[in-house]
Amino acid sequence: MELNLFLEQLHRPDLLNKHPVICFTGINEYPYLFLARCIAKLKEQTDQTVTLIHSDIDNLTLTKSRLQSSFFCSPAFFWLSNIDESSLEKTDFFRFLSCYSGPNTTFIFCNEKIVKSVANSTWCYVALPSSLRKHEVCLLYPLFNQMEIASFIRFVDMLFGHYTQLSLEQTLQFFAYAGLVTVTNYPSFLSNIADKVLPCTQSLFELSQLFLSGNRAHFFTKWLKICDHYPEQFWVSFWSNLCWRAHMFVQCVKQKDQAQAQQLASKQLPFSFIRNDWQRYQNSSIFLTSHSYLFELDSAVKSGRKTHSLDNFFFRFFL
Repeated sequence: MELNLFLEQLHRPDLLNKHPVICFTGINEYPYLFLARCIAKLKEQTDQTVTLIHSDIDNLTLTKSRLQSSFFCSPAFFWLSNIDESSLEKTDFFRFLSCYSGPNTTFIFCNEKIVKSVANSTWCYVALPSSLRKHEVCLLYPLFNQMEIASFIRFVDMLFGHYTQLSLEQTLQFFAYAGLVTVTNYPSFLSNIADKVLPCTQSLFELSQLFLSGNRAHFFTKWLKICDHYPEQFWVSFWSNLCWRAHMFVQCVKQKDQAQAQQLASKQLPFSFIRNDWQRYQNSSIFLTSHSYLFELDSAVKSGRKTHSLDNFFFRFFL
């Protein structure tokens, strides 16, 4: 079952009753926010009992008997929270589910490993996307239909004007702010909340581009905006990897090793560097010197010594 069809059927619980087991899959991490939204929506739409079962708290043996019975022949919905294969008891429970035929409807999330080992053709699968682009987020509107459609679309437009794609959980995390964000305060939302919750990878790419182009003024303006979004250990690794890839790319181009150069180009080197800016570094020793300095800095950071050596790194590079 496609995700959009499942979300439509949340408004018609009688259609969901046709399936003894509905299995969410397609991603590896348990989608807490998504399933919480689905549970809340289902409770709004049905008079049937909706029971959440926690695998780490509830007795799964007792759960089997609950799933096999109904109250006055009235089917119920059971949501099994975050069950994995970490114990024999849970493995036995999966075997039980693989043969389950009712009378209730059971919702469960399984990663790909579990799906391959225990599922069968009687299960209904809902494929969850690993990432969402702007046009795909509109599929989620049934979970937010208390919002006006115009407000929903406006927030999606603003959000994906900043991010290229988001995971399902990241998207729902940001929608917690949807009712508060306006066109007026949107820039403040991005800088004070969004970029701290999830720094934009486009910002890192732009930072790399400004760094390798030698554009010091714009680079330091950008750097001051995002340097606090990541710990020092991240930045040492980030700049070290960038310098090494840039050095290797320049060497491969000079040696006319196009295959290796293309392979390096695919590893997050800025397009402007690949096309023109590499020519600024006919002597690529600056990258080797920087890489060696950052290697020493990495040892200092890991040993817990407080430093301001990234400032020294930039001073050396741009001098």
